[in-house]
Amino acid sequence: MKRVLFLLLASVLVVIGCSNDSNDNQEEKDNKVEITKEKTTEEKDDSQEGVKDLEEDNEGEQVEISDEVRSFVDDFNDLAGSSDGVNEIDDTSIEDRGIAKVLYTSQEYEILAIYHALDGYSYIDVRIAQDQPYKNLRGEGFEALLLVGRALNNDTDKLIEHFEKAFEKGEVSYFENEKPVIIDNIEGTEAGEDTWGIEVHFK
Repeated sequence: MKRVLFLLLASVLVVIGCSNDSNDNQEEKDNKVEITKEKTTEEKDDSQEGVKDLEEDNEGEQVEISDEVRSFVDDFNDLAGSSDGVNEIDDTSIEDRGIAKVLYTSQEYEILAIYHALDGYSYIDVRIAQDQPYKNLRGEGFEALLLVGRALNNDTDKLIEHFEKAFEKGEVSYFENEKPVIIDNIEGTEAGEDTWGIEVHFK
């Protein structure tokens, strides 16, 4: 009888011991999972912080433009703000292409400031996409061209007159405020994915 009781007591102690080991193992697993979660959360936080810092750095980087180009941009934006269909030039969207600063670009038209090293100043260039209805004196590109002319104190009637001549002659030039205006019919000229139709240089 004593032997039976001893065996029962031993069995109970074994069961309790196994139960404690199991609990200890479970606590270890729980601790490991918790530590892993904390590390993952910290890594995510660090990653998100890095992305945020990068975005802030990019936002802070704006292409520098000369005072003369800044004056043009301000005058153009004043006109564009009261027009229909012509967007203002956004400082944060200006692109640097070496001697050229792309002030505005879209599928319809581009406005560039191109630095002329010999003369030491920048001239404004407008390119209109070939698929635009500029030959009918319509479209976003044509309207933007007129605003560029006005911002540079050009006679828009004179600009339109010579603009139409370029459709047949290929290239037309005239003087406005003692500065040349050159209009090139560049129909079919490809640049990357764009195909341009006409280009106007306000020297």
